[in-house]
Amino acid sequence: MLVFLPPNATHLLQPLDIAVFATLKNKIRKLIDELLEEDDEGYFTISKDDAIKVSSLAWKGSKIARNNESGFKACGLFPLSLVKMRARLEMFKRNGAPRHVQLATWLQMKTIVEDEILKLPIPPHTSTGQKRKRVEVGGRLLTYEVLLEIEATKASTGASKRKKSSKVVPSVPVTIDIVEFALV
Repeated sequence: MLVFLPPNATHLLQPLDIAVFATLKNKIRKLIDELLEEDDEGYFTISKDDAIKVSSLAWKGSKIARNNESGFKACGLFPLSLVKMRARLEMFKRNGAPRHVQLATWLQMKTIVEDEILKLPIPPHTSTGQKRKRVEVGGRLLTYEVLLEIEATKASTGASKRKKSSKVVPSVPVTIDIVEFALV
């Protein structure tokens, strides 16, 4: 059987992290708290010999063999338990925070701010089709009938009033000397 575990969720889903390393770290913390000495400068120190003794005592006192079995059960991996796996996954989604912890006030206000304050104006409605162009002449809508009427009035007035050409074309070519002065 192959079980897929989400990445970066080792502290919640993997048995070694839950059963072995978590209990070992807790035991080491308790023993170090008993041995810590404060310096004159305010630093807490522990000697190397004491650190080795602490890790040895923590390893012996954490009961690794018994915890391995309970680690697999706690993760829901052996025997497979969908209920326990889902509970661990929910804890992963909440970043390990207990259910009774309320959201921070800024997280509660986030939805209000997004919904009410940061609203963008609704964009104007634009039609997807092409709009028809309307042309007006003399305050009237230009239709085919109006075009025919305009053509008829142009034809009747154009026949009676012919404009004379204002362009004058000389019959004899005119020559003009442009050079006024030349020095050679």
